[in-house]
This record gives sequence, C-alpha cells and structure tokens, in this order.
Amino acid sequence: MDDVLASCLTTLRDIKASKQDYAIRSIIAIGPFSIMHLNSNNLTTSPYNVNEPFQNPNFTLEQVQFIYKEFANEYELTIDQEVIEDIYIQTNGHAVLVCLCGCVIYRKLLPEIGLHLSYNSWQRFATFLLGNAILEYPMFMRMKDALLNENSVDAMKLFRSDFLANFDPVLVTENKRNLALFLTAEGVLVPGDNDGTFKISSPLVRWMVLQQIIPHVFLTSPKIDVPYHPSTGTLDIFEVLKQVICVFDREIIKFRNSFKLARVLVSNANNREVPRESVYDAELYRVMSNWLNRFTVTGQWHLKYRAGGHINNKYVDIVISRPDHPTIALELLATPTKKELKEYYERALLYDKKLPADETWVVNFTCCEDAISEPYWPTESQLQKGLRVVYFWHDLDFTKISVIACWLDTNNNTRHVTDVESW
Repeated sequence: MDDVLASCLTTLRDIKASKQDYAIRSIIAIGPFSIMHLNSNNLTTSPYNVNEPFQNPNFTLEQVQFIYKEFANEYELTIDQEVIEDIYIQTNGHAVLVCLCGCVIYRKLLPEIGLHLSYNSWQRFATFLLGNAILEYPMFMRMKDALLNENSVDAMKLFRSDFLANFDPVLVTENKRNLALFLTAEGVLVPGDNDGTFKISSPLVRWMVLQQIIPHVFLTSPKIDVPYHPSTGTLDIFEVLKQVICVFDREIIKFRNSFKLARVLVSNANNREVPRESVYDAELYRVMSNWLNRFTVTGQWHLKYRAGGHINNKYVDIVISRPDHPTIALELLATPTKKELKEYYERALLYDKKLPADETWVVNFTCCEDAISEPYWPTESQLQKGLRVVYFWHDLDFTKISVIACWLDTNNNTRHVTDVESW
C-alpha cells in the first residue's frame, strides 16, 4: 500500500515540478479528513503547497425531508414524519448516513412492512437492527475493523474517556491530537469550531461504536454467574445491577470530563461537579454487553409522548431482551433533585405503556448526601402501576457505594424497601 501511495505522490510532485508541460494547474482531493495527512515512508516531501480543508456541510432537516419525500414518491411509499425527524436527529444530517438509512429502509424494511413505514416500525428496527445493518456497508466495515485493531487501543481510550459520554466539543491536548485526527479520519469525530477541538460526529455513530467496539476493546464483567430468580427463571435485575456496578471503571466515573453541576448537597457543598447520566449509561452498557451474553443489550429506544400539550422526546437508556424472556428496560438518572424525581416518576408512567417491556426500572445514580437515608420513593399508586426504583449512591472518587431499592411486593400488594447495602 505504501508503494502505491508513494507512486501516486511522486507523480503529482513531478507534475508540479514540470507545470509547463501539463494542463493541470491545481488538484483538489475529496475524502475524509485523513487526506490532510497523506504521506509515504518513501517520500520526504509532499507535492502539496496548500493544505486547507473545506468541510462539506451536513444536511438540514428541510433537506432530509426533501430527500425522503422524493424517496417516498419514487417507490409510492408513505413515511411517517416522525421517522424522517428521527433519521435527522440520529445522523446529525450527515449525508452518507442519511442516504444509508434510506438504503437500509429499502433493503431491510420494505419487504416486511409494505408501503407504509410507521414510526413504531422504524423505532423497533432502529433500536435493534439499524446499527448492524449500516455496518454491512464497506466504509463502516472498514471503520469497525480499524477501531478494533490492536494499534487503535490508545485512540479508543481517548474516545472512551473524552467523547463517549460527552456530546460537546472537547479540546484535545497536542500530545493526543494525532489520536483525535485518526478518529476523525474514520468518521467517529468531526472537528469543532475552535482550533484543536473535536466532537462526536452523530448519535448514530456513537451508538454503533458503543455497541460494536467498546465492549470488545474494554472487556469487563463480574466473575460470578448471572443471577436469576429461582421461582421464575428470569433475570434478577436488582442483583444484576449490584454486580455490574461493582466492576465499573472507577477512573472513568471520577474523571469528570463529562459532568453537570449538582443542584443538591454533595460532600457538604452546592454546585459540585458530578457525572452526567451518559457516563453511567456507557459503563452500564459496556459491562452488561460483556456479561449478559445470552441476551441482546441495546439502548436509545426513542419514545414520543404528549404531556402538557407538547410532544416530548425520550430515549430509554438500556433495553435487555431475548425471544424467550421478558423484556427489561432501564431508565437512568444522575444526581437529581427530589422535584426532578417526582416529575420523572410521573412522566415515566406516561410513556411506560409505549415501551415493549415487561419490567421497567428507574435507576438513580446519585452523589446526594441524604439520598440513601432519606430516599424519595414513588407513591403506592405509582408502584402498583409497575414502577421499580433503585438508588446507587457513591462518593466523588467512586470508592464508596450504597444501594437501596423499592418495588411493589405482589404477595401482599404493599411497598417493599430493601435494606441498605454498602461496600
């Protein structure tokens, strides 16, 4: 490969050196950002004297709507407007991903659904199958292979620590800039507006990396058998969660590169930096994917529900499923206030019926001082409607953890609160 590159660059350099003999006056290279750093071990100079990128802008929502209107007209389809909006959100308007979603719809969905693509059909497909379908295309197969290569471990460490739980632009230090450029060349990151900054290219790419790359590069799982309820043979999700939290990467949790300011008392102070929900989400997904290998563990189940006269979007964090097993949904919170918890419990019941889940857990990760001693539980009525809640408190260094949970005891139809466990 280096010989081919050297030959190409040598030819271009010869053309440049003998401009009077050629009609070519300039060359524009089109491709990923890696073309900014074309070089060869056999060459000491580059044929280029201008090295300036022009990033192709992403599609706007209106452009995506136009493309899918043309697509629907071509094949006499009806596509729900919510489907197109979700494609735009998940792809961030990236032209290739927008078009690939259309290809996947044509190849994978149309034979099953006929001439109407409803939002519910798209939702189920996007959650469980879209990422795998896109990875069948050569450019994304190459991306997957490149990220799984042992030489890419340092780049994946950077992605995991700085970008996986953070959708904002991140300033990358000079000594790690080449790692960020590699991830940019593979389509995982894009340059930010300010020099030296980068950010995740789209939610869909993040989800594909989280699902297909992170669990294979960072292998972690509890050293015990997966716990099941002896009476029903179903997952004991409370015990599963306790075991999974024990093997969280402490450095990732306390790194605080992705944080929010707590609006509750933490370590005797207000406005302390605490991890965002996305930090716990990524760790929970990573460990569960490795440990629950008999199940499909996925996330980003997009729900729309109406409340207060408005249409709201909600992404359920993790869904655990298997054809012969009840589906379990986990919805995460990060150091909320009691007011936020109250609103969340009420809101959860609004969209709980929309979930294809038999068991739903609200998992509250918190650094709040009195979270365990004075927990705020759902009402009896809310528990009777199926809400299950577990609190995981931890200190800012993630060296101390306590857990308490609450659900409805179906034997006597009363609230059951577990004892506090600490480690």
